[in-house]
Amino acid sequence: MMVQNNPSVLTDDWDDINAKIMYIHQEMGLEQPHIAACKCMRRSLLHIKTRHLFLLRAGLYKTPNLYRDKQSYRRNASLSDILDTTDKRFSNRAISFMVGFPPKITDLVFADDAVIFAESLEVLVTAIEALREEAKPLGFEVSWLKTKVQVFGDLLDETVQVARMTDMEYEVFKAMMAGEEHGSGDYEAHEADESDEEDAKLSYKRH
Repeated sequence: MMVQNNPSVLTDDWDDINAKIMYIHQEMGLEQPHIAACKCMRRSLLHIKTRHLFLLRAGLYKTPNLYRDKQSYRRNASLSDILDTTDKRFSNRAISFMVGFPPKITDLVFADDAVIFAESLEVLVTAIEALREEAKPLGFEVSWLKTKVQVFGDLLDETVQVARMTDMEYEVFKAMMAGEEHGSGDYEAHEADESDEEDAKLSYKRH
């Protein structure tokens, strides 16, 4: 059945095949019959890890212990349902489990207005970097062109202020931008016009 569902195992690199099998066995807690019953060997290791970790972190996958309970794998969707479905169907099914009703996701081209709260610029940079890495497998990229960094004081007593970059903070952002879709190179940070403080934002100019 393994070869029937995954004919590529006859020609693929053995190290790649073994890495996929060991990940499914060690991290997902599944045995050879589950692997042979789906087309997981046709998928990349990144695809397998991404699907598994998404469900695991969302609380939708409980790692089975087949030594104690041979039926514990039944708590989860089948390996085929996890790995062999399209991104759209996978997302629909996962969200339906989380929110309790079947949603409808169309061909999303971009997502806008993501808000991240952080205690410091260092924490914010780490959070944005994590968002960028999580978005890559889904085909999305984080754009820096419209990124705002804002400082919140007491929400009841103070207005929102736009944070100004220090030289060190700018170097952190410049390092993050290296290799992005705009290519490599030096960037220069410019503050927005002081007369338009309410709509101030960070902008970048390549030179």
